[in-house]
Amino acid sequence: MKSDEIARRDIVKTIALSPVTLLPLVESNARATPAGSYSPKFFSPGEMELVATIGELILPRTDTPGAHDVGAHEHIDRVLGEVSEDEKHDFRDGLAWLERRSRELYGSGFQSLDLEKQTAILSRISDRKTLQPDDERGNRFFLDIRSRVVFSYYTSEAGLMKELTYKGKQVLDHWEGCPHADRHGDSE
Repeated sequence: MKSDEIARRDIVKTIALSPVTLLPLVESNARATPAGSYSPKFFSPGEMELVATIGELILPRTDTPGAHDVGAHEHIDRVLGEVSEDEKHDFRDGLAWLERRSRELYGSGFQSLDLEKQTAILSRISDRKTLQPDDERGNRFFLDIRSRVVFSYYTSEAGLMKELTYKGKQVLDHWEGCPHADRHGDSE
């Protein structure tokens, strides 16, 4: 046997020692319904559209699918349908805050604004360094929705396989290590 080949016994040992819970997240976040046929579990239809819009602003379609394409808003809806009432209230309060702030700044709801104004609002509430006191609630909401969108996206098949180019369940005979040695304090 060549030195870079993996012995069958090593593969069996690796599989036997692997926890059963190491199933890919892709399967748990896959779209179970055809596009356009999802019925919200938690959001109203208007809230669902708002979350989809915000998600696409956070992770837009490029040469890979965007947050809307992978159904991040649907995943967030399913998750929020199962959390505590306090968490549900906080999220809805954040959506309501965004709508109010949009009307205060531009005289119209967030969905009615053009892309430039929507982006301006999200930019305004995303940076703690330049945050205005009136936007503190918006910042907490933005951090929450951004983390939910990013998690939903990168645990989807498109996010994991296309964007991150995850190769799937593979047994490696050796690990090359991280190519960014300067970021781990292990380079001199």
